[in-house]
Amino acid sequence: MFYQRKKVALSDKSREIYNALIDPQSDLSRIKQEFDFSFIYNEIKDNYCLDDGRNSIDGVIALRAIFIQRYFGLRERHLEKKAMYDIQIKHFLDIEIDDKAFDFTTIWKFKKMLGDEKVDAIFNTILAQIKSKGIIYSFRRQAIDTIPIVAAAALPSITCLIYQAINGVYRSIEEKIDAEILKETELTPEKLENYSKAHPLFESEQENRLKTFQKAANRGFIVLAIADKYQSTSESICLLREILQDNVQQVSNGEHSEKHTPHAKKSLVDQDAGLGHKTVEKTIFGYKAGVSVTQEGIITAYEVTSMSHRDDEHLVPILNKQEKNGTKCEEADADSAFGFIQNYADAEGLNVTLHSPLRNFDPEKLSVYDFTYNRMSQELTCLNPLTIKGKNAEGLTFEFPLKTCRRCPKLSQCPLAPSKRASINENHEAARRAIAR
Repeated sequence: MFYQRKKVALSDKSREIYNALIDPQSDLSRIKQEFDFSFIYNEIKDNYCLDDGRNSIDGVIALRAIFIQRYFGLRERHLEKKAMYDIQIKHFLDIEIDDKAFDFTTIWKFKKMLGDEKVDAIFNTILAQIKSKGIIYSFRRQAIDTIPIVAAAALPSITCLIYQAINGVYRSIEEKIDAEILKETELTPEKLENYSKAHPLFESEQENRLKTFQKAANRGFIVLAIADKYQSTSESICLLREILQDNVQQVSNGEHSEKHTPHAKKSLVDQDAGLGHKTVEKTIFGYKAGVSVTQEGIITAYEVTSMSHRDDEHLVPILNKQEKNGTKCEEADADSAFGFIQNYADAEGLNVTLHSPLRNFDPEKLSVYDFTYNRMSQELTCLNPLTIKGKNAEGLTFEFPLKTCRRCPKLSQCPLAPSKRASINENHEAARRAIAR
């Protein structure tokens, strides 16, 4: 049932402790004083019954808790502990000093109830308050980066994942079919349950791991064949089919190998989480949050994807969200993870100048980016200067005459291969402008 606290009435004990220990000039104290979170009541009122059921969590407490979660980068479980033991956060949430606050699932369910669109609307409302109070002096130049978020779920092996999906089918399918599944796969309910649990396969020999994987894959395809025979369809069958399609490749009759598919499901516990690299050495299972931040440290837009997405895939969605909420930047600073030529062109198309080091570019050496490309005439001019017209239909492949090149005074510095052939990106000039910056 919808619940709204009419008045915050903390006990004398709580007020005395908070007054003695909380710095009124701290960031959280100032935010609590300056910002009005009560708009949340109108946002959530239609999601609850107004006169029946248990009281919901107070909307302002829930919204402040979500703010704390974003502000400190906490998971729901860590948020629950912080709200229980951190005196600054208890004060920010207006919770009695000896109260346990809330269960972590309460905030998770609250966010799920809101949905992505309403969460975005609430974020933009808070951002509007920040703008109106003059906390942000300028949106003109902002930083864009990504933050990894580790999933609160174990990462099973592909073998274990297949068995978990088979187990899901077995538990949900009709009784007359589940007996056939056990018979044809030579499994028992106990074996299936055991194989569905994560095991340290990394301790096994490579040959044993491969045999275990192939047996799991074969059993998965047997289960699908049985389901197809009986024309049985369900969410669990579709999930098994997706896992096999994304992770298994048939090499020969009865032989399979692991296949890599971008953004494939890696866990049935957290199906949206993905596996990806934050650095060359570090792999993370979870999510990636792309954010744009002003010089004052205020987030103006964010985009959350699975960890399997590249950092630079967040650029355009973030710039579009800035446009939508009125915080559009003119210049964006980013690291080399965003330094792809297409990103420079996309940013220019949105009237934004992207400052990001071009990947695989050495500013100390001459490169093809020192050559000038005329897109209209499809001509490339080297430093000699010698102008050559493009050969293919797009005009992006060039072949310089070897005899002329051998007499070039800058031959020793030429960045081209001995064949003197060059292929360039259609956004060559956008890359040149980015390098010049």
